[in-house]
Amino acid sequence: MGMNDLPSDISWNVFSRLDVDSVLDCKLFCKPWRNLIKNPSFARMHLARRKLMLQKPDEDDIQDLSTNACDTAQLGFLCLQRIDYESHDARLHFVECNMDTEKKAYAVKCKTINIPPINNFNGDASTINSCNGLICSTIRHHRLNDPIHIYNPVTREYVYLPRYTSEDKGGASRMKCGFGYSPSTDEYKVVRIFYKHLGDRRWWFQVYTLGSESNKWTAEKETPYPLFHNGCRYSKGVLVNGDIHWLDNASKIVAFNLADDEFHYIPSPPLVEGSTCGKSLSVLGNWLCFVHHKSDKMNKNTHVDIWLLKKNNDINVQQNGTCNWNKEFTVQAETSISLTPLAFTTKGKVLFWQDREFVSCYDPKTAVLEKLSKGEDDYKVSLNSYEATPHINSFISLKALGVKKCRRRLQYKGK
Repeated sequence: MGMNDLPSDISWNVFSRLDVDSVLDCKLFCKPWRNLIKNPSFARMHLARRKLMLQKPDEDDIQDLSTNACDTAQLGFLCLQRIDYESHDARLHFVECNMDTEKKAYAVKCKTINIPPINNFNGDASTINSCNGLICSTIRHHRLNDPIHIYNPVTREYVYLPRYTSEDKGGASRMKCGFGYSPSTDEYKVVRIFYKHLGDRRWWFQVYTLGSESNKWTAEKETPYPLFHNGCRYSKGVLVNGDIHWLDNASKIVAFNLADDEFHYIPSPPLVEGSTCGKSLSVLGNWLCFVHHKSDKMNKNTHVDIWLLKKNNDINVQQNGTCNWNKEFTVQAETSISLTPLAFTTKGKVLFWQDREFVSCYDPKTAVLEKLSKGEDDYKVSLNSYEATPHINSFISLKALGVKKCRRRLQYKGK
């Protein structure tokens, strides 16, 4: 019996364990394989396996690994790098890393993604969002960074959403965006939040559902409370369990539920409210992660607290004002550092993007943070950029989602 004679569910099980490049090679082998891989059910299965690799392994799984087993990890993230400082335009790169923490090294692949240049005016860090392999980027017009471009570099499908227009005299400014997937409604949505110059400091929002029959943004609605003020325009939206999360200027967590299009507050970890300086949100494993950098200038060192919210999708927990925040560990360093959590390794260590330049590994058991070295052929690949967004390549198809007028372009500009 050959591979072509296997039942489709067995073939999917085999193909779903391969990386994206290997699956693309298989897609070219024969027509039956191509049809299997083009099935939307395969795209969901392959994505689920890739996401499972990023979750924190159970203690039983770690103990089952032999002492000689390699501690490895595969991760990808999007990096923004400036084209020039006069125009504020930036390129988007996909960086893929294969880690071997035992050898304290990693191999790097970097590709420039073929999308319109991104304008990072005023250093706004909310210009890129990634969800299940789909990239939502902004295009600047009328002094707004508007989230109107969706692209999958694997399927090469892209679509432009209707751009923002307003009949109000004051217009909109300080536009923020979030992009995500709601498991309960099986929908991909984009939300844009903006300030309008109407003299009363109010914030408004609109929602766009990919594949909706209307092909329009919802009507403008006022947010239930002043969400962001001035300081939060640099906060990046973080998607976890169907909610997009931001930090407001008091370090409170604002969440937008993609199922019901409603805002709510989530309590921050204990004793962290106040100025947003040194604080950020990210996703680690499948949990919302709160990162708090605390610098001790007198002793010239830095403490970085890592908190994980393991039950942030429990509505009852949110409503009664308490959350199950766990302080996982505190990273200590003798010099000032910047750490962005990326992923877990197979033995439960944590990979960080450090100082916006390289990858480091932290072992919670030994409390040691070590810089990982690039491979001998990888030093020409620069990771230095001002924003890193975790990204998983996938076969999620815009056309299969019902998106109208989606087109195709070249996958990457170059390696």
